[in-house]
Amino acid sequence: MFDPKVVEALVAENARSEESPLNELTPRERDVLREMAEGKNNAAIAEALVLTERSVEKVIHRSSSSSI
Repeated sequence: MFDPKVVEALVAENARSEESPLNELTPRERDVLREMAEGKNNAAIAEALVLTERSVEKVIHRSSSSSI
């Protein structure tokens, strides 16, 4: 599990670079990534972001299928 502040700092730092693959993520994909970095499972991510587990799965699949 990572400290959420560390993850946030890394995401913010990497997003500043124009070439960063993080720039290709949607805000929702970044939200899910942050929750995953905290060690949460799909059910916990869904609860935290007020989504269904299926929606979380779709975001993860879409993110992993992209060119990132």
